[in-house]
Amino acid sequence: MIAQVDSFDATREAEIARLQAAICRDYGFVTALSLEHLIRLDPHHPVLVRCGCSRFVCAADNAPQMMKDVNESKNNHVRDVGLIAGDAWLKGI
Repeated sequence: MIAQVDSFDATREAEIARLQAAICRDYGFVTALSLEHLIRLDPHHPVLVRCGCSRFVCAADNAPQMMKDVNESKNNHVRDVGLIAGDAWLKGI
């Protein structure tokens, strides 16, 4: 049973490493697909959502609903989503 837990942890860590690499390849920007994976692997990871006239930081799992709310407003739109500056995941780019 312990081997299964270790195997699960190793698989999860490998998934996180692949996601980290993908986000770093995109210079810290988070694509829709990357956001889905980030929500599954680390739902409370902070992301920066930049809009036409504002920006805000929220947990990855809150981002889709907040982005939907912004896009439904008449005076604003979502420009992009990324990791915040200084995020440990961005070390090395």
